[in-house]
Amino acid sequence: MEINESVNSYLDIGCGYGTFLFPAAEIVGNAVGFDIDENMIKYCSQLKLNLKKDNIRLITGNISSEKKSFFQDEYKSY
Repeated sequence: MEINESVNSYLDIGCGYGTFLFPAAEIVGNAVGFDIDENMIKYCSQLKLNLKKDNIRLITGNISSEKKSFFQDEYKSY
């Protein structure tokens, strides 16, 4: 994965198992994983704990049907 080092944030929509999310979190300051499947987010949440990654935020939701910002509290965040 190639990410410009001047980029401070990374958003992975449809993050799944975190294939791109976790390597990106090594480079950027803040990484957000967003997925409709709560099981994928739970998997990434456990991986986040195991790897001690404090710069990753995980969110479950359906971005295609939402009109509000997915950073609001009404989404399930891990």
